[in-house]
Amino acid sequence: MAAVLGIGIDCCAESGAITEKKETVLVQAIQAPIIADGKQIGSMNLPAGSTVTIVSIESDGVMVSRGGGTPFKVPKEAIAAEALATPTVTPAPLQIPVPTPQVSISSNPPSFSYAALTQPLNEEVETKITCELTQPPNCRDVPVFKTEKEAQKTLGTYHYKLWLPKGYNADPSKQWPCMFIMSPSGNAGMGPMANYLKNNGFVVVMLVEAKNGQWEPIVGNFLAAHDDVINRVRIEEGKKYATGQSGGARGSSVFVQLRPGFCGLILQSAGASFDDNNNYNVAGIRRNARLRIAMTMGAFDKNKPETDRMKKLFDSQKLAVFDFNGGHVSAPADVFEKAMAWVNGK
Repeated sequence: MAAVLGIGIDCCAESGAITEKKETVLVQAIQAPIIADGKQIGSMNLPAGSTVTIVSIESDGVMVSRGGGTPFKVPKEAIAAEALATPTVTPAPLQIPVPTPQVSISSNPPSFSYAALTQPLNEEVETKITCELTQPPNCRDVPVFKTEKEAQKTLGTYHYKLWLPKGYNADPSKQWPCMFIMSPSGNAGMGPMANYLKNNGFVVVMLVEAKNGQWEPIVGNFLAAHDDVINRVRIEEGKKYATGQSGGARGSSVFVQLRPGFCGLILQSAGASFDDNNNYNVAGIRRNARLRIAMTMGAFDKNKPETDRMKKLFDSQKLAVFDFNGGHVSAPADVFEKAMAWVNGK
């Protein structure tokens, strides 16, 4: 069963009244947990004014969700009083009792603007989103880290540009594939991939701070953006992709090992990231049986020898190479389209 990542814990509430689900807003800031595979992997600040959906009202708090994600409990003081005054109640116990997560209330305003979180998102435009990583990854889970100090340095405020496909707002129940993009120079864009991604209904996440250099901000930007977008937007679990050119390719090879649900990795002009012994970091890629890798490479690219190295690590069912007449550049549009078709088994 595919892991689903969302704000809140993988649970139902303790026995209590289930309300007719309705939207309301937080009147106080909270720290909401992020859970994957039943484990808390981080947390996310939700400021006063954030929209939530009331799932049930309990004696010791209110179960809420965001964007159809897993419910989590908040104190009643964090919910607008009028939303709790006259709920439609049907007594019924929820079926799977589990421990209640710790949710703290902060009286301090957020350290940066979350305005976009509570504002409607428009289709077919790039919207710059501010996000924050508040809990570091375990250094053992990050193939390019050796120490917890490196993991701690990922914490901070980051940004990404979000593209929603045409038709996103027409069906509030539909989920969409998502492409994460990193550029070696930062401030990633769609480039030659734009027509394919737009015409095939992709949510696109373009990382801003991630660029060639230290790994800490690269990993931090991805984790903050990933954990934000899966709660902000309806992403189809199991239909996540990552790509980038040159250093962006190496970064993308790390991203697919940090969060579940990735099925495609498009390496453009480079192979995976290296360890100190010049070996590829691919253990997490090997463990993901659903993940397929397409590698695009120009005939005159300085990194062309890497295609043979990667082929020695993966069989033809896991990896395919797409050559084109060019140098150390992003794949042309038609080559990228072929790479995506192969990754998707077409």
